[in-house]
Amino acid sequence: MSIRETLPKNIIELLKENNIASDKIDLSLSSDIDTDGGYGKQWVIVADRKLLVYSNSSTPRELNRFDLNNITEIKSHNLVGGQVLEVSSDGTFFETVHYTNSQADKFSLAVKIINDMLRNPELKSVILDEWIAAEEEKLARSKKTDISQTAKRKTATRLIQMATPYMKSCIVMFILLLIGVTIDLTPPYLTRTLVDDVLGPNAQHPMWLMQLVIALLGIQLARIVITVVNNRINTRVGNRFVFDLRAKLFNKLQRLSIDFFDRKQVGGLMSRVSADTEVLQSFISNISQGFLLNIVLIFGIGTVLFSMNWRLGLFVLIPGPLVMVATRMYWKHIIGYCNRYWFSRWRINSFLSGSLSGIRVVKAFAQEQREINEFKSRNNQLMQDALAINQSWSTFFPIMSMMFSLGGILVWYVGGHFVLIDDAKYHISLGTLIAFLSYLGMFYGPLSSLAQLSQWATQVLTAAHRIFEILDEEEESEEDKDFIHLNNINGKIEFKNVFFGYVRYLPVLQDISFAINPGEKVGIIGHSGSGKTTIANLICRFYEPTSGQIFIDDTDITLIDKTDLRNQIGVVLQDPYLFRGTIAQNIAYAKPNANMDEIIQAAKIANAHDFIVHMPDGYDTRIGERGAGLSGGERQRLSIARVVLRNPRILVMDEATSSIDAASERLIQNALSDLIKNRTTFIIAHRLSTIMNVDKVIVIKNGILKEFGPPKELIKIQNGYYSKFVRIQSDLFKLKSNFDMNNL
Repeated sequence: MSIRETLPKNIIELLKENNIASDKIDLSLSSDIDTDGGYGKQWVIVADRKLLVYSNSSTPRELNRFDLNNITEIKSHNLVGGQVLEVSSDGTFFETVHYTNSQADKFSLAVKIINDMLRNPELKSVILDEWIAAEEEKLARSKKTDISQTAKRKTATRLIQMATPYMKSCIVMFILLLIGVTIDLTPPYLTRTLVDDVLGPNAQHPMWLMQLVIALLGIQLARIVITVVNNRINTRVGNRFVFDLRAKLFNKLQRLSIDFFDRKQVGGLMSRVSADTEVLQSFISNISQGFLLNIVLIFGIGTVLFSMNWRLGLFVLIPGPLVMVATRMYWKHIIGYCNRYWFSRWRINSFLSGSLSGIRVVKAFAQEQREINEFKSRNNQLMQDALAINQSWSTFFPIMSMMFSLGGILVWYVGGHFVLIDDAKYHISLGTLIAFLSYLGMFYGPLSSLAQLSQWATQVLTAAHRIFEILDEEEESEEDKDFIHLNNINGKIEFKNVFFGYVRYLPVLQDISFAINPGEKVGIIGHSGSGKTTIANLICRFYEPTSGQIFIDDTDITLIDKTDLRNQIGVVLQDPYLFRGTIAQNIAYAKPNANMDEIIQAAKIANAHDFIVHMPDGYDTRIGERGAGLSGGERQRLSIARVVLRNPRILVMDEATSSIDAASERLIQNALSDLIKNRTTFIIAHRLSTIMNVDKVIVIKNGILKEFGPPKELIKIQNGYYSKFVRIQSDLFKLKSNFDMNNL
């Protein structure tokens, strides 16, 4: 899959005729449907800030030409069995190229890149090259479901190292395993003695009957005791292993950066913490019992069989090579299905997490059937992948059993012949044959289990690899003794030539510089997507600047201990998040050791106390996830109370009143007026009423600082961004006032 395909010579010549050199080509990709709707090619080329569409005939011709500066957006639309590329230019929509679903990946990537080229006209070709390569690698990695042999070996080594703390218990289980195997090997030997020396026609020790029966009973009792003890140790160690691993995973997730969660789906992470760790629970039991038990049994029983009669033992080995070849062929066939099954299971978990988290949106737009259909599709894929594995195994296992039974039939025939023959060189007793056949049943069982080793190993290594991917992620910060601890921040903030992009090669902020004095109130305005929230994210150090520096109290923010920094910052979000629990617990989340008086005082400052005391259980009233059961204004006031309790020196309010009614906004504004006193405050806003009394205003457009200073000075700038903002907001306020008056 590439979005830089090699162009035919005749199209290259056509481009040269249009004064477009090869080094100016940014993208070149072909469709698989021609201009007549049949299977063929058309070419989409982006070069020299132009989007060109060419036919792919012997004499190619230009079908469409668009100037990127005039394109509003480019997107793809689904059709039956395929898609179409649509370009919006100068207010008109053009359907340009049709292609089948097999080409969807590369066209979706091209759409993403072209749209970002539209938003970033200054995107340099070197940056674009790096970006395209990274995006193509990301897409290829997302479609890959297998892991390399080298990665498997490293994963296996790490698993063994991870099991080191439990090795003492594993050694005890292994010793018990050896004792248990020794006991298991004893009954057939006693059976031979019973048949030949006690019950046979030439019995020499008939008086041993009682002792041998009691011995067999004692062996069974001893085996039960050892099995119970071993299983109890195994259960304890296995559960402790999973418990420690889950705790380690969750601790790691808490230390990862916001950027990591931007890149990952919550459902996929949940799958790794829950389902993948469950798979690894079998690892301890198998390395201490299952796998080792089968190996010990095979060697132990094989030794006994050959010591009893080596000639007969050779016939036991005949199915071995056949089984090994068949097993190798089977796993080459089934490994792809196993990987697809794991990928399908991850996809369905991710979908469930997203769908259930957004259930209100689903119902608000009456899209239940759409979600049902999507789940049905993913569930069907999971079923197909599981069926492929189970059906393959249900076919392979009977064939393998037949191969093992072939060895048993040969032993019956050859062994029976040895019993009947009079030649002392080959003759064996009937008891020996019965014992041999008993050992034979014990021998083929472990061999059959080892045939499933590849499936178990694949599952364990795949799950472990996914877990190690999280454990190997770079943490948000490393412990550093040189970090500066600021227990009391004054609130002076300075940006110096800050560049930042969530994707490194696409800057969201470009060369931002400003300085804020302690206690100043600063409004940040700009269109959606201009970078307002990004500034707040950098102040909280959720992300690090790509270049440039941020100072707090004249100290580089990267040198300040993150815990100290965030303890001094309070954030009020547009859509506040409340946890499932009591109201008091949610307010106290910022200060877990707060007493009830402090919680109530914070609620009063946030204008939340009155509605809380009128609830059924007051501060002990339980609320649902994300604050279910409360209005938007009530949730917002609780989030403000949470910030009040923290008593931060720096306050960030990100559209704190943009999605609530006027009455709630008035209450919240009153609460905020008390909260922002003597604090450095950043107010991200779309409404003039939110930033009426700020000391300074930051105007951001497309990631560039357009204006900065006191609002009284900015409003004097003719045709300035802030003066336009005030004028538009004032006109909207007049319209709203007139509308309200006319409807009284």
